[in-house]
Amino acid sequence: LSAASAREVEAWLISVAVRHLWKGHKFQEAFDLAQKGIEIIMAHIDQASIHITSLSAGSTSSLFPLLSRMFRLRSLMAEALNDSNLTALLRADMSKAHNMAALRRDVDTQATILNSILRDLLRSS
Repeated sequence: LSAASAREVEAWLISVAVRHLWKGHKFQEAFDLAQKGIEIIMAHIDQASIHITSLSAGSTSSLFPLLSRMFRLRSLMAEALNDSNLTALLRADMSKAHNMAALRRDVDTQATILNSILRDLLRSS
């Protein structure tokens, strides 16, 4: 596998593991893994964008849908945990992540985060 493909496979496998934990009603474990998955994918995006001129680095845009999926899963886990402190912390994080996605021109993550923020606001009102 190339470096770009290995990053995509790793991100996809993490998202599948999060979904499996979610379906097994292991919400805290799924939330923790989703959070770690977001950190890993963001690190891959940062690393790949530094070496974007290298042929082996590939494009970072292939990771955007996977990052979007991970944010969506994390949002679903937070909703299932029903912790108001956690929700407050995630609001600030989602706002920052939305800004970064807009700067990267990552429309998948922008849309997912915006929908998650709106869903959270409707739920809390």
